[in-house]
Amino acid sequence: MTQTASPHSRRPTQVWAAARADYEAGASLRIVAERHGLNIRTVSRHARAERWKPPRVEASEVFNEYRARRDFSPEAFRQMVAVTHVADADEEALLLRPDSVGLCRFAFRRAAECASASGPTEAMAWIRLAEATSRLRRNVDVDVRPMSEADYRRMAALGREELDDHMNAVEAAPPDVPEVEVSEVSESVP
Repeated sequence: MTQTASPHSRRPTQVWAAARADYEAGASLRIVAERHGLNIRTVSRHARAERWKPPRVEASEVFNEYRARRDFSPEAFRQMVAVTHVADADEEALLLRPDSVGLCRFAFRRAAECASASGPTEAMAWIRLAEATSRLRRNVDVDVRPMSEADYRRMAALGREELDDHMNAVEAAPPDVPEVEVSEVSESVP
């Protein structure tokens, strides 16, 4: 009969061998710990004691990866600006007009982003926030304005000042379109 080890007991050598293989294949300590149900500090100690070696990455590979991240198309840049604008608008809405549904949706979206990009640990923190928000909504009326009326008026005045400054800067800037030299022949063509 096979018994499973309790979470606070020593793990079998197969678990540590698999963890080491994952680390040496390129997974971070955090991912290794999460994948094998281990404490990250314990994994770190084992890695140091047993001298686990992460995959060696040549400097040229790192440089090429960095360069590839810097090379971008204008279309990708425009899309990134749009995404950043939406994210900023979400955060501003949560700050100025908080509501539990919006917070829950924001936390769930961040959990999805973290699950695909950063790692499971941060994703779980966002999931816990989403769950806590949905529980809180059932028990407490949390959809209130967090700031005083004077604070909202100050924010509106600052926003108008910022918009005026931006418009003045746009008007003072030289035009982006370079002047095209027109030949005498093209001027004479109707």
